[in-house]
Amino acid sequence: MSRFFVAVIIGSAIAAAASTSASAWHCLASSPNGAAGTAFGVILERAQSISMRRCINRGGGAGCQIVYCRPY
Repeated sequence: MSRFFVAVIIGSAIAAAASTSASAWHCLASSPNGAAGTAFGVILERAQSISMRRCINRGGGAGCQIVYCRPY
């Protein structure tokens, strides 16, 4: 029975740590010619790379830059 309570306490601690307000990121990348790409990701670097890739694939080329990344 005590193992059950220990497991519940540990599970609650993990759930509380994982559900913070900044658990996801929303990033926007755009280029001077108007191409843009947005992405959501749990890890900031992943959201940035996905938004850059989408901007480049939509015709932005080497001119794509990250405009912003905000917690979602």
